[in-house]
Amino acid sequence: MRDPNEYPGFDVAWCRWVTSFVPAPEILVKKIHTSLRAGGRAVFHEYQNYATWQVIPRSAHLERFVAEVMASWRATGGEPDIVATLLPLLTGIGFRLIEVRPLIFAVRAAEFGWQWPASFVNGNSQRLVDLGRVTEEWANALRGEFAALASNPDAVMVTPLVMEIIAEKT
Repeated sequence: MRDPNEYPGFDVAWCRWVTSFVPAPEILVKKIHTSLRAGGRAVFHEYQNYATWQVIPRSAHLERFVAEVMASWRATGGEPDIVATLLPLLTGIGFRLIEVRPLIFAVRAAEFGWQWPASFVNGNSQRLVDLGRVTEEWANALRGEFAALASNPDAVMVTPLVMEIIAEKT
C-alpha cells in the first residue's frame, strides 16, 4: 500500500459556487492547493457581480430578491462577489492564472437556461421568509411576478456574472 504522504496529489480540482459561501476562502484555497500535484489545475466558477442577475422587462421584486440573497450570504460570512478576493488569494498561495473568462447568459423562458434560476427564485424566496428577511406576502408576489415573466415570450433573463478561473499549481 502506498504511503499517503508520498501521494503526488490530484490532477484537477473543480470548485463551483463554493467560495462565495465560506467565511474563510483562504483556507479552502490552501486546501485545494495542497491537494493538487505540481502542475495540477484548479477550476473555479464563482460570482464576480451577482447583481447582474436581472430580467427584461425589469422586475423590482427580482431586484430586491437579488439584494436580499446577497445580504443573507454576507450575514453568514459569505461574499457573493468573491472573485475580487479569490484572484489575489490564488496567486498569493502559489497558483498561476491560466485563464479567467466571464460566463453570463441571456435566456428566455422557453430555454433550458431559465429553469435553474427560476427554481432558485422559488426555493430561496421561502428561505428568505424563514430567515425573516421578507414576508410571505412579498415572497408570493415575487413568485407571481416571476411566473408572469416566464409566460412572457419577450422576457429575457440575464444570469449573474460568473467567472471561470483556471489556475495551475506552481
